[in-house]
Amino acid sequence: SAGSFFKNPLVTEAEAARIRKLAEQRVPGKALPCYPGQDGLVKLSAAWLVEQSGCPKGYGRGPVGISRKHALAVVNRGGATAGDIIALKNEVQQKVFDQWGVRLQPEPVLVGFAAEIAKAQ
Repeated sequence: SAGSFFKNPLVTEAEAARIRKLAEQRVPGKALPCYPGQDGLVKLSAAWLVEQSGCPKGYGRGPVGISRKHALAVVNRGGATAGDIIALKNEVQQKVFDQWGVRLQPEPVLVGFAAEIAKAQ
């Protein structure tokens, strides 16, 4: 386990305000969790962004998916390849960007994934 698969993004206060407003329109009653970050930035909840972008807990593609218990844990359900993991990573990142304009960064160092990352680009 690598713990959280995506880092909580840091954005400017103006960007956080834009995303909060968008969240109020798209998911009423589910406020965007925000926390003070370093250097005056705002830390957003990557888990919330993932779940509100169409990738809820339990979401998956074949042998790889998001844990049923935590939205930031990527799980191998049996037989997943590096390519499967990268494909899910890319899908989640794209959905979050398309919905919120935020680019999620992976938290773990992806050792041995160079060929799969190159294929996906």
